[in-house]
Amino acid sequence: TFCKPCSSDNFDWDNMYCEISEVANGKYYEDYCDKIVTPPYGCVCGPTSEVDKDEYKGLINPNFVYFGRGAIQLSWNANYVKASQVLAESSDTLCSQPELVATQPKYAWGTALWFWMFSKPPGMETTSHVQSLEGSFGGSLNIINGGLECPADPQGYHVKAIVT
Repeated sequence: TFCKPCSSDNFDWDNMYCEISEVANGKYYEDYCDKIVTPPYGCVCGPTSEVDKDEYKGLINPNFVYFGRGAIQLSWNANYVKASQVLAESSDTLCSQPELVATQPKYAWGTALWFWMFSKPPGMETTSHVQSLEGSFGGSLNIINGGLECPADPQGYHVKAIVT
C-alpha cells in the first residue's frame, strides 16, 4: 500500500483526486516528524521521498511516515516512540513499523488509551481524560489537536471555525 501526500491546493475535492503529489520532482515529505525530537524522545525522521518506480510516481511508502493512525489518530514521531515504550517490547517497534497502529487492534486501541489517559502537551499538567472529567470538551480537543480546534489558533488550519 502506498499513499500520495497532497496539499489542499492540489486536491480536486469534487472528484476526490490529488493532481500533484507533494513528493513530485524530487521533493521530500516530512510532515508529522519534528527533526529536533530525536531518539530516545522521538522516532528518527525521513526524509521520505517518492517511491522509485514509474508506476508509483508521486506515491510514498506510508510505513515511514508518522501521520495519524489508530482510534485516536496518533500522530508525530515523539508520540509514536512514547507509545511504543509503553505498549511494545521495544521503543523502536512503532518507529520502525508505524503501520501497526493502523493494522493491529492492540496498537490501534492501545495508543488511543495511552494518549487519552497519559499524554500531556509540553508545559501542561493535564490530560484529555482529566479535561473531559472536568467537563472541558474544548480542553480535551486542545490537548489532542494542539490548539487547532478549541480554542482555534487564529493562524491555524481551523481559523474559519472561530465564531466571535
